[in-house]
Amino acid sequence: MILTGCGNQQNPTPHSQFVKFSGQTMGTTWHVTCRDTSGKPLGEFIDSLLVGINDEVSTYIPSSVISRFNQADSSFAIAFDFEQLFLPDGNSPAPNWQSGQAHFVANYIAASDIFFQTNGYFDPTVMPLVNYWGFGYEPRKKHSLKDSAAVDSLLDLVGLDRVIHNEFGKSSRLVKSAPGVQLDFSAIAKGHAVDIIVLLLESMGVRDALVEIGGEVRAIGMSPRGEPWRIGISTPKEDAAQGDFERIVSLTNLSLATSGNYRNYYEIDGVKHSHTINPKTGFPEHNTLLSASVFSKECRTADAWATAMMVVGLESAKALTLQNPSIESILIFGAPDGSTDVWESPGIQQILKATNH
Repeated sequence: MILTGCGNQQNPTPHSQFVKFSGQTMGTTWHVTCRDTSGKPLGEFIDSLLVGINDEVSTYIPSSVISRFNQADSSFAIAFDFEQLFLPDGNSPAPNWQSGQAHFVANYIAASDIFFQTNGYFDPTVMPLVNYWGFGYEPRKKHSLKDSAAVDSLLDLVGLDRVIHNEFGKSSRLVKSAPGVQLDFSAIAKGHAVDIIVLLLESMGVRDALVEIGGEVRAIGMSPRGEPWRIGISTPKEDAAQGDFERIVSLTNLSLATSGNYRNYYEIDGVKHSHTINPKTGFPEHNTLLSASVFSKECRTADAWATAMMVVGLESAKALTLQNPSIESILIFGAPDGSTDVWESPGIQQILKATNH
């Protein structure tokens, strides 16, 4: 997914009160375009915020909160009040994002919620399998699909019931069923970071902005043209050009995340192994779904659901979309004749209609 009209600039550039910022984070790039009248160093604030998020949820940083959880033998102390996040009434106090564990807790809660909504097909405990198949923080090892015994042993470490949350007021512990149980927020952390950047911008008085990290986007207000932000969904082909879009949609006060298997994979004996690991089977998932683009208010929600849909495949992804009123999706899949086809959920037409006005 590529942002239309968003340049890759290292320094802010004014454009009718709009400024652009960009940088690197989470193994990818981030871009922010926003209307700013605050005069504050937003780029520096965003950079600092992303460093703080990485220090909590990056498995590539040995000292991060998630790495310390993954390294723990049996339990991990949480010095954070879980009730500060995601209360049903929506009126919970703003969490202290500088607490040192708030982002870890937020990702854990959001990932756990979607784990149950997807019947375990989105699973934050899939890290041992991600590492085994060479898509995690450990050095890449290429395995054959015949290594079923090793996969079966790792499946014993996968499943959210392997992590128990014991609460003791504002202090609690996450208890692991075995030392090898590990968490992985890579399929939700970028979306979470996008949401937190939006919160930061709104706290600075920004009302028009487009925030993107590694293709996951959230739009608020209007673009410099005074229209909804236009986003292109890439054609899911390995050789597709940068500007080759399957759909162009318009977003305002909405998020969009796309997951696909057509770029992040490796090949052994002519068989492609994708980075999407099925937590039920333990193997890289192979199905006709080429990419899943999910629309939701929060980017973390869209991010996680897009991954879940790539795991369950086309028909189940359709059903999950129709069952969930908080999301819409565009699913691009391979047809029997070798061509590609597109399925759109009913609400997509309203999004596409906005694009044509």
